[in-house]
Amino acid sequence: MHVNVSHINAGEVGDSAEFEIQGENPDISDLELTQPISGRVQIVKLDDGLQLLGQVKLVFNLECYRCLDGYEHEANLKLSAIFADKPEEDEWPIDAKDEIDLTPLIRQEALVSIPIQQLCQEDCAGLCAECGQKRSDGHQHEIQEIIRQPRIKKG
Repeated sequence: MHVNVSHINAGEVGDSAEFEIQGENPDISDLELTQPISGRVQIVKLDDGLQLLGQVKLVFNLECYRCLDGYEHEANLKLSAIFADKPEEDEWPIDAKDEIDLTPLIRQEALVSIPIQQLCQEDCAGLCAECGQKRSDGHQHEIQEIIRQPRIKKG
């Protein structure tokens, strides 16, 4: 997702432009997007770079920790970043064509948005410890108890 920023970069401090993001489906490693990305960003010219502020919506697949089923996770990401020709440690690069690539920034924010406990539903019952099938409201499994007689050592 490259944005040409030559007109902003050539302008004066405080110049800005807004960009609508619609139908973008970039290849983001570690994430399987299920819908195109949508959102809006604003880019403002600074003394020594560009400031990007905005919000994007992503929908991607995750796996439930309890039942192992896949489910869609929706993330509304707030973006805030500085882009520079010679980026410092916490800045993103502006390439030689006066373009910025939003994909690495969106990937980073999306990975941080993944919940620690990935659940398809808050009350997911998970898998049955006996048969391995997905538990549901009607799932029943006969549990056979094994009664062990204590062993008596003879003398």
